Parts: sequence; C-alpha cells; structure tokens
Amino acid sequence: MGIKKELFFSKGFIIFTLILSLLIIGGTYSYFAFTYENDSTIVGNVVGMDMSLDVELIVGDNSGMVPLKDSALNSAINGTGGVSACVDANSNLSCQVYKITLTNNGSPIKDIKGTIELYAKNGGTYTDLKWRELTNPTTVKEGSIVNGMESSLLAKIDKIEHNEVLTYYIAVYIQETDVDQRNSNKGDFGGTVTFETYSDVGTDIIKSSSVMDNISSTYVSSDSGIDFANPSSDTNGKGVYMLSSTKDDLYPIYYYRGNVDNNNVLFANFCWKIVRTTETGGIKLIYNGTPTDGTCDNTGEASQIGTSAFNSSYNNLAYVGYMYGDAYTYSSNSMSSVTDTYYYGADVTYSGGTYTLTNTISSNSWSSIYNGGLNNNHYTCLSTGTTCSSVYYIYYTNSSTAYYITLTNGKKVEDALNEMLTNSSNSTSSTIKTTIDTWYSNNLTSYTDKLEDTVWCNDRSIGELNGWDPNGGSTRSYLYFSPYTRNVTNKTPSLTCTNAVDKFTVDSSKGNKKLTYPVGLLTADEMVLGGTTIWEEGLTWDTYLKSGAWYWSASPSNFGSHYTYEFGLGSVGKLYGPDVTRSSGGVRPSVSLRPGISFSEGTGTVSDPYVVQ
Repeated sequence: MGIKKELFFSKGFIIFTLILSLLIIGGTYSYFAFTYENDSTIVGNVVGMDMSLDVELIVGDNSGMVPLKDSALNSAINGTGGVSACVDANSNLSCQVYKITLTNNGSPIKDIKGTIELYAKNGGTYTDLKWRELTNPTTVKEGSIVNGMESSLLAKIDKIEHNEVLTYYIAVYIQETDVDQRNSNKGDFGGTVTFETYSDVGTDIIKSSSVMDNISSTYVSSDSGIDFANPSSDTNGKGVYMLSSTKDDLYPIYYYRGNVDNNNVLFANFCWKIVRTTETGGIKLIYNGTPTDGTCDNTGEASQIGTSAFNSSYNNLAYVGYMYGDAYTYSSNSMSSVTDTYYYGADVTYSGGTYTLTNTISSNSWSSIYNGGLNNNHYTCLSTGTTCSSVYYIYYTNSSTAYYITLTNGKKVEDALNEMLTNSSNSTSSTIKTTIDTWYSNNLTSYTDKLEDTVWCNDRSIGELNGWDPNGGSTRSYLYFSPYTRNVTNKTPSLTCTNAVDKFTVDSSKGNKKLTYPVGLLTADEMVLGGTTIWEEGLTWDTYLKSGAWYWSASPSNFGSHYTYEFGLGSVGKLYGPDVTRSSGGVRPSVSLRPGISFSEGTGTVSDPYVVQ
C-alpha cells in the first residue's frame, strides 16, 4: 500500500484530511500518519520515508469563476513553465491555478513514486469543468472533471529521487460553452496525491553490489581494471560493474559481467536476465525462456523464442540493417581472361546522362591491375572506352575476379554508401525484426507501460572502408563496421550509437522513431561488457550470456566480396560473425524496464528470480 492524501479545492480553499495508512517495507507492516504543518503543507514520515507536499492557490480566490475561452488560457501560459494571471477581458476570474510541489526530503532507503488526480465530489453537477497541466507549456496535458467519473489522471510520477523536488502548475477552469456554471455552487472538485515507495533494482540492488570497472577489485586482479581483450573470469570480472566513462553522468551505466547467477527476472510470464542499466535509469533485459514452477533454469534453444535469419539476402551492405532502405546489389566479372585494354578512373564526371572516367589508368593484364594499381582507380566502364551511361565501382578483387556495384544517374560510391548505411530510409524490416515484432505483438503488448522507449543500436557506421574508399582503399581487404573495429581490432566496447539513423526507437526524440514496439537485440558491445570476446586459441568463455546455442546481436561485423556478416554469440560463448542469411540463428529479444519499476523480494537466482510487479 502507499500514502494517499486527499486535497479538496472548494472555491479556492484547501482542506486536508488526516489519513492513516499501511506501508509494506521488507515484508513487514509499519503504521504512519500525516501531520499538519499549516493549511497547505503536510508531511508523512515512516522508516526510510520523509515526503512533503505543498499545494498553493497562486491564481484565483473565492469569488467563483466565469467561463473561459481556450485561447485565453493559452495566452496565460508564460514561457518558463509557470502561469500568468487567469482573468477575462473584464478582469473576472476565469480559472484557478494551483501550484503543487512534491519533495522527497532525502529518504535514505526507498525511492518514491506517485500520481496526482482530480475528480468531482460532494454531489457536484459539473458537466464541463476542465483542467490543464502547465508544467511544460510545449506539452500541455488536459482533461475533464465530471461528477461520477473516475478520477482524471493529472500526473503520473515515475520517480522522485532522493532530495528531488517536483513542481506542477494546474489550471482548473469552466469551459466557455458551460455558462450555467458561472458563480454557481454545484459541488466541489477535489484531488488526490498518492505516494508509494518501491525497490528500484537499478539503485537498491545493482548499485549496492557494484564496483568501478577501471580499478582492481575482488574479481579483477589488474590495477587498471577489466581487460576487455580477454573473457570474464575470477580475475577479469565477475559481478556488477559501473562503466567508468559514465561515472559523472546523471544515470551511470551498471552492467553484469561473467558467470553470475543473481540477475534473473520474471516479467510478463517469461524469464529474463538483467544485462545493464540504461542512460535514463532503466534496466535492460535479455529473454531467457519460459519459467517452470517459478524457476528460470533455461539453456540452449529453450532460452530463445525461436530461430531466424537476420535477413533474407546477403549480397548487399544494406542487409546488415535491423531495418534498411536502398540496396546496391553486387555483381562480379571474371577478369583473368580479359585481353582488351580496359580503363580505370580515380574519379568520374557526369553530364547529359553519361559518365566520363577521369585520371585513368589502363591495362590489358588483370594481374598488373590487381597487384596494386586499382587501389586508387575503382571506377570503370568495363570496356575499352572511358564513357558509359552507367559506371561500375570495384570494391573488392582477387586474382581472377572483380566485385563491383553499378552506379547510375550521376551517383558515386559515396552516394551509394549514404543511401545504404549513413542515411538509410529504414523502410523495410529485416527478417529478424519481423520475427521479434510478431512475438512481441502476441505476448507483450499488455506490458508496454512497464517498458521504456530506449535506444536499440544497430551501429552501421564504418570502421575501415578499405576497397570502398575511392581515395586509395585496398580492394583486397574487407569493409569492417565500427562494432568490429571496436570489439575485435581495438577491444574497446562502447555504448555510444554514432548515427541517428541507427538509433531505433518507438517515439523517443533520442532515436529514429522507426520501431513499432519497444524491443530489440543486444549489441556486440554489450556482449563484450558481459564477458565475451572474439575467438582466440586457448580461450574459454564463462559468461551468463552463454546459453549453449548461438544467437544474433544487432551489430554488423563486415562485408567481404559479396557476403554480409552480423555478430552473434556462439554456443560456447564466443563472439563471432555469421552471414546474415543463417536461418539457424537464435532469437533472444531484449526489452528495457522503465525507471521506477518495482521488484518483489528475491535473490535473483534461477530458482528465486526477482519478479516485476
């Protein structure tokens, strides 16, 4: 149970009533009561809770209200979040404005959440009494207060942190068309403010057991902290760690690493494992099957919703996308038998529907071109001429074959890369996104209010262009995406998602707003933080992310001659990159609990998981 405080607004006079309630803390009952400080402030005190509420009528008095035009109320909003005078042209009171201040006075044990509601009472016959929440003028909320109706939700407070103060400005007014309400006394309207404490696993559990990841600690022997070039172990990370680069952020990132067994959660009748906290204080989970008698001891295919290819085609850079747009499909040409003199340009011009090669080299011997000459001369008409209506860009070669894309309408390789990756239209869902969306639609839509709209990163930024670089890139090397460069070459995982187009969200202003549901896949970087690495001789991987069956991540790996590769986590726990059409890939969706979600008591083990309330 929580604290519920009724506020009665009767012609501007505020009356508080005393309520005795019960609060559950740690499985026991503790009585507490509100005490008066003055006519507009009350304080509730209980073990671990010190909450104050202040309600002030800042515009209006007891003279009654005349009907108000919506446009007049709009003009009453100033640009700073407060309100100015609420009167009509004849200086008659048009509305009443209340300032509601909620303060968490440093509650040492629990965080607090709550709601503010308005309702008609005492026989009121209001037909069109309305309210507006003016805290943020750019996103005004409004509703009606009708006698006999259930309360109108005015504000839902997800979290009031320790020492935090929240302020709301509420305008209550009579609709212009409801002229009979003027100066009438047809009943009162009232409100409730409800507080309750909760256990936020992100603060009460993860934080309490975490250590910094750039220092030595119980399971980290190096003075410089975790070495991400090596797997998790009893000497290289096992437990909960704070990502040191985020220590000064409003919400530092905490993540689980290694062979831990205290991060199991029951949510929406499914098993999950906690992966990390998010940049907004949420909690990211990975799917781990269905419970058996309340336990979550699932491995292998039982930890997946099924199997799927990442995408149905492999022959284009665009197919690394969780969603993708334009595709420039590769072609190949056998060059070892060519005896005519072909021209290869370092660049092209375009005019009147015709490409012209510039700064050309030429040869009738592919071996001489293959052995280095082509690295600065990727454009060709694949003919003995230097002009063509469509031009070919060679990005990869071997001793006998040239692999290329076809360009038309004046486009160059930079345009193709932009359309496929950097500025993708994201107009088509990948195969795996369709699989995940269907599963979510069938199982989780009634739980969406418990999830946050966090960023699901499908980082398609490029770490090494190689043959896709027209200014000297080697055509004998693959293109590597940034997740490969970070986690394989440099072994420095990051949670930064570089390009806006790759930040998949539903509605959040932080992302591309392309998702239907708030669900996605973990990144390769999150898997490395969790304890995996790329395969190397002699390594073993011991991480909670290992399930005994391989499954997909959301991170692109590389593009070779004509195959597109995406990272996954192997059955033995290693990071590796299969081609995107591998239909045997496991699907383990990831969701993120919104900040303030309550957990019941538990130890987080497979036999005693936390339960999302």
